[in-house]
Amino acid sequence: MPETLSEHKKPFADAKLPVNKARFALTVVGSMAAGFIFRSGALTAVLLGALGVDQLANLLSNSIMYPPFLVCNKPEEGLHTIQSKLCPYWPKETVQGPSSMGLTYEDVQFVTSDNLTLRGWLVTPKISSSTLVILYHGNGRDRRAWLRHCPFLLDQGYTCMLFDARNHGVSDPSSVGGSTLGLLEWQDVRAAVHWARSSHPEKKIALMGTSAGAVAAITALAVDKQLQSDLCCVVAENPFASIDSLVQDVVCEVGFKIILCKRSVLAYWLVYPVAQIVKYLSIW
Repeated sequence: MPETLSEHKKPFADAKLPVNKARFALTVVGSMAAGFIFRSGALTAVLLGALGVDQLANLLSNSIMYPPFLVCNKPEEGLHTIQSKLCPYWPKETVQGPSSMGLTYEDVQFVTSDNLTLRGWLVTPKISSSTLVILYHGNGRDRRAWLRHCPFLLDQGYTCMLFDARNHGVSDPSSVGGSTLGLLEWQDVRAAVHWARSSHPEKKIALMGTSAGAVAAITALAVDKQLQSDLCCVVAENPFASIDSLVQDVVCEVGFKIILCKRSVLAYWLVYPVAQIVKYLSIW
């Protein structure tokens, strides 16, 4: 899977999923050559079938890192409002932003150690406490994912900083593209904490991340020990144990059970052997 990351060069949304072209071409040529050598059309069919399974695994695993709802706009274009790509449970006010909720905010931006500019909102309460909370969204979404939680935090006096990850929202795209599920995004967390510490030295800093954002938060703390003293609290909501297990679960639970088999137990058991092969090929 890592080799497909470097092939994804399109910086903005709606780019096609990366395909390991070398592996695809080699498998096709090998299948045709084997069929010719052994004079067996059946062998060719079996090998080409295996190719199809391999490509299905590649497609499903890459759809996690490049989800179809991921959008990264240029700053002047603003956050997207494409209905089909919006989170289905976001209320209208979340889509429109903090002004539609009557919240006081300002635009902020900061730069990561690999020279990417990340952008977000600093939302301030009417009566401020001594704590600033950094809110980091999950894979494929943007800063608005936490916006509906802000009123609760603001009522407690917490200042909230919501920002877009690299390749998300209106933050800068990287050469990799998509999401690495925390492997690179931990640098976003470090940059956000450094910004909060330098711009609000009088405040305690708390960090909340969800899904891939939670993994990035945990990874940042493990890599940069200084963050452990910079932060007073870390909340990791719904992190996954490993990328391998996440990909394999999504392949079986979403790819096969929900999309392919339409939640039919009988249909799933009929394709179960293929699902297991695809599951293990997806992390190859």
